[in-house]
Amino acid sequence: MSPLEPHIQPFAWRWVFGSMVIFIVLELAMGEGMARVLEGRVLSDGTGMLLRNGLQLAAFFIGGLTIGVVSPKMRLIEPALGAAGCMLFIGALTWMTPVRFYSFGGIQLIVACAVSFVVALAGAWMGERVMGNV
Repeated sequence: MSPLEPHIQPFAWRWVFGSMVIFIVLELAMGEGMARVLEGRVLSDGTGMLLRNGLQLAAFFIGGLTIGVVSPKMRLIEPALGAAGCMLFIGALTWMTPVRFYSFGGIQLIVACAVSFVVALAGAWMGERVMGNV
């Protein structure tokens, strides 16, 4: 029996989907705050995309951290899968847009899912560490 075994919960899809909701809400809230800060300023497309991607990664980390703190026992994989699920959802939405500039697929989608998975996993691990479960 490993020392982490008493803290581990069985896998639960509701935490995956709940994580997705938390990530989306956080990203919207942080995006609204950023829009207020940058109101009236001119940004290049590259800078705007950098800010959007940074907000997305911050939302995955903070959301994972939040889930790590509020979950009753250890939840590491669920928020990470939720972040990858968000990227798949975004990928599906871009496939339906007529503008090819924002569309991505294949290897880009796999890399985006992997990066979001790792960032949310790091956030969840930090949250569990704060709670003393790791």
